[in-house]
Formats: sequence, structure tokens, C-alpha cells
Amino acid sequence: MAKKRAKKTTRTHHKKEDDSVTYVKVDSPHPLRKDVLETAIESAELLKKWESYHKLKEEKAEIYKKLVGVMKKIDKEITSLKRHIPKMDEVDVKEEKPIKVKESIESPVVKKSHESELDREIDEIHSRLNKLKI
Repeated sequence: MAKKRAKKTTRTHHKKEDDSVTYVKVDSPHPLRKDVLETAIESAELLKKWESYHKLKEEKAEIYKKLVGVMKKIDKEITSLKRHIPKMDEVDVKEEKPIKVKESIESPVVKKSHESELDREIDEIHSRLNKLKI
């Protein structure tokens, strides 16, 4: 690759710092080029993700606007429904008698003793296991 030459200005004798070009010799340019290209790829992928993020953000805003509109419509419909439903004082409600439920065969006392028996067995198994670990 040919080196670029800095343009000489004949109009003015003052060089600006921005216009000056500095050349540096790199001993092994291939790894440096590879790093620069990998950085460019990563930057492009990051930019792509950033644009995707903004697109999702815009879609979210649109969906939110639609949701607000639907919620307002639902609120209006509920208000209309409340106007058309008769008040509770006007409705005659009959009270029902409670239904009796037969008790199961096992009483709560038997269940508790059964659970405590299982707990005791579990404790015994834990103690046997602890003895084996010694």
C-alpha cells in the first residue's frame, strides 16, 4: 500500500495541527488490522442491537397506546353496564340452608398420630444415616 503524502500549502506558511499527517511504521500490521476489523464487526453488531432496541421500544409505546385506548373503552362499557344493572335492594335474594357434610372415616386424631409416627421414622432413618457417616 502506498503512503499518502501531505499536501503542501503555498498560500500560507502556517500549518494547522488538524491538517498535519503523521506516519508511523508498524512492525507487524496483520494482527493490528485483524484487531481493527474485529472491533469494527463488534461495533456494527452493537449498533444493530441498539437499533433493534429502539425498534422494540417504539413498538412497546404503540402497544401501550392501544392498551390505554382499550382500557378507556372497557371503563366506559363498565360504567354503562352499571347504569343498566338493577340495584341490589331491588333484587329478592333467598338464603339457602347450609349443607351438612359427612365426616370421613379417619378422625383428625388418627391423622395426627399417623403423621407423628412418620416423623419419628424419618428421624430414625436420619440417625442411622448419621451413624454410617462416622
